[in-house]
Amino acid sequence: MADTAVTVQTMIDNSIARAKDSNKTQWSDAQLLKFVNKAVDYVHKLLIRIKSEIAITDGTITLSATQEYTLSGTLDDFWGMSEVYFDGVSAPLTPVSYEDKIREAGSTTDTNPLSYYLTATKLGLVKTPSATAAAAYPTLSCRYFKKNTALALGDNMPYKNIFNEPIALFMDHLALIKAEVPAEELTALYNALEESTLDIVSKRIPV
Repeated sequence: MADTAVTVQTMIDNSIARAKDSNKTQWSDAQLLKFVNKAVDYVHKLLIRIKSEIAITDGTITLSATQEYTLSGTLDDFWGMSEVYFDGVSAPLTPVSYEDKIREAGSTTDTNPLSYYLTATKLGLVKTPSATAAAAYPTLSCRYFKKNTALALGDNMPYKNIFNEPIALFMDHLALIKAEVPAEELTALYNALEESTLDIVSKRIPV
């Protein structure tokens, strides 16, 4: 059931808000879509904050005899890193600061680099791999978080639908409450979304 494709449009069509406004005189699909995207963005950031496996994407970088590698076009929609490793090496690379890169300036290695750092646009290695290292360890594997992208009505709901219910409830409540929402009511709505999301995630984590 969870893997069955459910579009945003289908979720809106089946929502309480739409049942109460079937003629779309109060809420257009486009307006309800904005509420869906608010909920999805909040859930996405929450999953990143708790480093949930649900939000992790796998990607690779081809190694060469150079220190830094551009993230754009290599790791699609990169937002943040979870883990960097070489296949066959027992431990992942250690994340270090840019200052560590400066301290290791000019240092190279003929084996696999042990550390990495991030700038706004690049991933760098410490120490810099030589041609020998790049030949022996040609692929750097990355487990990373993507930026959230807004959904369109025809798009499928993300995360294999496991958060559809709390997202739909958030959309319904935001649509059905008064236009001028008291701050405490909106806070309670986000808290309910957060609690539902964390409750679902906790059930997927082995004890």
